[in-house]
Amino acid sequence: MFSSNKYISIILVFYFFSFNVIRAVNLNNSIPKGIDVTHILQKMIDEDGYLKLDSGKYFISSPLKVKKSTQIIGSGTGNTIIAPLIKMDYMITSLQKDNETSNNHKVVSGIKLQDIHLDGANKVRSGIYFVYDSNCYFENVRVTRTQIGFDIHGWSHTFIHCTSMYNVIGGVFGDAFNQVNFTGCFFNSFTRG
Repeated sequence: MFSSNKYISIILVFYFFSFNVIRAVNLNNSIPKGIDVTHILQKMIDEDGYLKLDSGKYFISSPLKVKKSTQIIGSGTGNTIIAPLIKMDYMITSLQKDNETSNNHKVVSGIKLQDIHLDGANKVRSGIYFVYDSNCYFENVRVTRTQIGFDIHGWSHTFIHCTSMYNVIGGVFGDAFNQVNFTGCFFNSFTRG
C-alpha cells in the first residue's frame, strides 16, 4: 500500500483511511477545529520510524512518541504545522509510556525533526520534550505558543535554523547539555537546568 517512504497527503489519507479532510486550508494564527490524526501519525512512526508530512495543518490530541532513529520531516516551517486539539504536556516526546519519567527512561538516540512548525496554541507545556537522549538533529524547526519550546535534556544534539518564540517561560530549556551545537537559531530565551 505505502512505499517505504511513507508520505501523508490528503489524497492518500482520504483513500486509505476514509477521512474527508486531514489538513486545514486556513493556515493563519487561528486554529480551526480539525480532524484528529494522532493515531494515523503515531502508527506510521511506530511502523517505520519515518514520517513525511505534506503541507498542511495536522491536529493531535496526545503527544507523538518517537523512538530511536525516528525521522519526522515536513515541507517547511511555514507549510507543515502540527497543532493540539486539547491541552497536553508536550507535542513530541521521547517518553514511550504514559507513566514513564526521567528516572526510568531508556536513552533514545538519532531522532531527526526537520521542516516543521509546532504551534502549541497556548495549550501545551513543551513543544518538544526529550529526556536524556543523544545525537538528535533539529533543522528548520519552529516552536511557538507553548510554555517551553524545546525542553531537551541530553548530549550531542544539533540545532540548525531553529526558532522558538512567543513562549511563556522560554525558548529552550535543558540540562546535561554537552556537545550541543546551535547554528543560525533564534530562541526568546535559553535556560540551562
